[in-house]
Parts: sequence; C-alpha cells; structure tokens
Amino acid sequence: MPLAILVLHLTIDLAKQQCKSDTAASFAWDQAAHIVSLIAAGWLLLQMGWVTAFSGHGYAWIVGFAGFIGTVQGAGYFVGKVAGRIKEKNNLKINGLENGGAMIGSLERALI
Repeated sequence: MPLAILVLHLTIDLAKQQCKSDTAASFAWDQAAHIVSLIAAGWLLLQMGWVTAFSGHGYAWIVGFAGFIGTVQGAGYFVGKVAGRIKEKNNLKINGLENGGAMIGSLERALI
C-alpha cells in the first residue's frame, strides 16, 4: 500500500508539471488531490482491516501539529502565489526587506 500511495502522489505531481501552471489555483487543486488520495487510502486501509482507527495518546497533538504546519507553510505558499500575481498584474516594484512579507505572514499564522 505505501508503494501505491507513492505512485499516486508521483502521478499527481507529474500531472501538475504537465499543466505547466504555477498559480494559486493549480496549487490548491494539487493539494486537494493529495489530501483526497490520503483520505481514500486511509479509508481503504480501515475497510480492509489492515489498520485500526487511531485515537490514542497524542492523537490531538498529531492532528494539531499537522494543521499548524499546513496552515503556516501551505497557506504561506498560497498567499505568495496570489500576491505575486497581483504584483505582476499591476506591474508593482516593491522594495523592502527581502522575504519580509513571508516572514511576517508565517508569524501571524503561527500566532493565530
């Protein structure tokens, strides 16, 4: 099953590369496809009885940490794509601290 998940994820990534689209929308679709594939694989493993549902010690921390990483890193990438398109579309030349907006955004999302 891990090999099937690896092949599925590589297929999703290859499909994204073939689109040659590096936009916020393509990123969102790519991430949605990865999440759906993982949920489907987890459901399939549960149905086949290969794994049991996990709700033991540390479950809330694992889910919380995954959400934290997804929010800080994933949302940062998404916002960067949206902001980059706005900057490019409006021909903005912004001078300032290199990656300052990204650092501030990461800190804001982490605090929230």
